[in-house]
Amino acid sequence: MILNLAHLWIVALWVIFFVYWVIAAISARRGLNRNAFRGGMTLRIGMFVVILAAVLVTRRSHYLASLQRAEFDSVPLAVAGAVLATLGAIVAFVARAAIGRNWGPPATRRTDTELIAAGPYALIRHPIYSGVLLMMIGTAVGLFPIWWLVAIASCVYFALSARAEERFMTSRFPMEYPAYRARTKMFLPFIF
Repeated sequence: MILNLAHLWIVALWVIFFVYWVIAAISARRGLNRNAFRGGMTLRIGMFVVILAAVLVTRRSHYLASLQRAEFDSVPLAVAGAVLATLGAIVAFVARAAIGRNWGPPATRRTDTELIAAGPYALIRHPIYSGVLLMMIGTAVGLFPIWWLVAIASCVYFALSARAEERFMTSRFPMEYPAYRARTKMFLPFIF
């Protein structure tokens, strides 16, 4: 019972996350050029394809399938994964609420933004990325071990995207952003 609830919880978090982010992307497209909006939607569709491919690879590999079965039957791993995924979802949703109308799909350049340094942004500069990565780690621990590949690929993408966003924010807020950057960490409070 606990095992099934933990697995269903992780899946439900991703469904809620995906639906919310699609709705948020559609409402945020006001003020974005069409190419930026399409690029954001292309990214989401690409992530879905990577996830689907990871699941299919797991089913075709005997070793990965047996590893998946062993993890899938572990109550402690399922509960730990559900807790991590929940914490990640909370971080991502709180960060999305804190950034408000300033949010845009990754790699978009909005010129009508403010520098947000409240909520989770008071500790880390990219809490949405951090939350999504924590959700992915929770999914890898509690549901799909192949998800580590998705998490690693996303980590690389988020690091590159965060660096590009920081260059843009430094040019947009030449006085404020360097000071903000000096007092916060990129992804993990007090660490990195």
